[in-house]
Amino acid sequence: MIDINKKYTTRDGREVKIYSVDNGGDYPVHGALKYDNGAWMSESWTDRGKLTTDGNDGALDLVGIPLNDEEARDVALNFWHGRENGTPVCDTLVAFVRQHGKQILGL
Repeated sequence: MIDINKKYTTRDGREVKIYSVDNGGDYPVHGALKYDNGAWMSESWTDRGKLTTDGNDGALDLVGIPLNDEEARDVALNFWHGRENGTPVCDTLVAFVRQHGKQILGL
């Protein structure tokens, strides 16, 4: 789902402004994208950031802009499973992820 509080670009790198994400219908995300000539054109996307509903990836689909180092930090995750003699068992350190506020984003 597209979040109005996050930053996006198009798959081909165009600058995007998101104005609203709750408009209903097949294309509830409304915004504008900047073309090479500097002009901004209004556009709408699906709730998943797709320009079309055919399921194919397109150049004008929305993709999230990665967090910079000042906005994110590394955290480690361990997955716990089962118990041995009443003691929880940790599988292993699985991954490092970027954490931004309460949302954890995979690298």
